[in-house]
Amino acid sequence: IKPNAKLIVCLGEIDIRVHVFPQSQKQNRPYTEIVDDIIKEYIQFLCKLKNSGLQISCWGPIASQKDSCPLDPAFPRNGSEQERNKATEYFNQQLSEKCDENGIRFFSIFSEMITENYETIEDYLSPDRCHLGQAAMPFAQSFLSHRNYSVPS
Repeated sequence: IKPNAKLIVCLGEIDIRVHVFPQSQKQNRPYTEIVDDIIKEYIQFLCKLKNSGLQISCWGPIASQKDSCPLDPAFPRNGSEQERNKATEYFNQQLSEKCDENGIRFFSIFSEMITENYETIEDYLSPDRCHLGQAAMPFAQSFLSHRNYSVPS
């Protein structure tokens, strides 16, 4: 990576879907505290990158896989769809605040991907029903075009 390069860093939705709720149960702590622990470590990593001279932006995790998606061992899940999306929303809110405090650009399309009942709008997911699909590209393009990034068509 060249000095002063622009870098977008993303923690995956699967990290929340798979790890937050089991750790909450194992440690007998609310999921918010588990998320706070993750954010603390993550922001240290982002600041280290920023302090190395890179222009860092952070992409927030997307909405969770739907409960109606057949369970695939390659894509495990813990907690209900609504619980996972609430944890992701909290994660994005906390990460946005910490990024702002540290001069790191943050963006997320999470809120565009859920209903008011915290259900994932599956139209934005790829055919594997896990990863972000091309239908979500306009949200990302809109954000990036306002922040001096070049976005492929």
